[in-house]
Amino acid sequence: MRARPKAANRDLLSEAEARLAMLDPAVPTEFVHLLFARVPEEDLSPYSAEGLAELAATAYAHLSAPRKGEGADIRLIDLEVERTGRRRDITAIEVVNANMPFLLDSTLAELVEQGYEPRLVAHPIVGVERDEAGALVRVVGEATAAAPVGARRESFIQVHLDRIDDQAARARLCEGLAKVYADVAVAVRDWPGMRARITEAIYSYRSNPPPLPQDEVAEAIAFLDWVADENFTFLGIREYRLPKGDTAADPIAESG
Repeated sequence: MRARPKAANRDLLSEAEARLAMLDPAVPTEFVHLLFARVPEEDLSPYSAEGLAELAATAYAHLSAPRKGEGADIRLIDLEVERTGRRRDITAIEVVNANMPFLLDSTLAELVEQGYEPRLVAHPIVGVERDEAGALVRVVGEATAAAPVGARRESFIQVHLDRIDDQAARARLCEGLAKVYADVAVAVRDWPGMRARITEAIYSYRSNPPPLPQDEVAEAIAFLDWVADENFTFLGIREYRLPKGDTAADPIAESG
């Protein structure tokens, strides 16, 4: 299923499809829409159709590369694109990843932390089929809700930045993003277990309440119920002992 671009973007993307067909016939022309249809009009309109076709071809080449494992495939690609009527140098960050929550927000937070200002952000969730070696067989289409039968959902992120020439800065950016994606993967993997721990705590406080005033126990249970009702994003859990007096809380080993 294609994302439906806003009317103002439709003509630009259609022209970009025609340019892509001439630039690289091996790339499905509909990939232009898949990549850019959800980009806000004000971010997309400064680009020429030719520039978008070049960016789509670059993105498809990255997506086509064999995937080794489930980790993020991060690339920095230097391009010259036509934007606001002029050829401009940009560095595009491209990331292929197994789809999971928090990827885009975490990416943008890391970019801001390192002092970068994104010029364009594209983040389609795509359904893809890959062979045993991880190479792309075909792009099935957009897979926002669920992957089509026989396909897997992958996140493709493309962010445009002003050109980055400093090699140390490039390495720092890639290292920072790799760490962010590893943290996200751990948090997502442990999400069910963390929610189960909260459920266990609620059940324990209700069935065997601690020797505390009843209103305090009720308040604690109400708070945990609220947290468990998808009002909180769990990034980690650890248990602590609370000694008497003013002694600091004591973390329980291997409870994280």
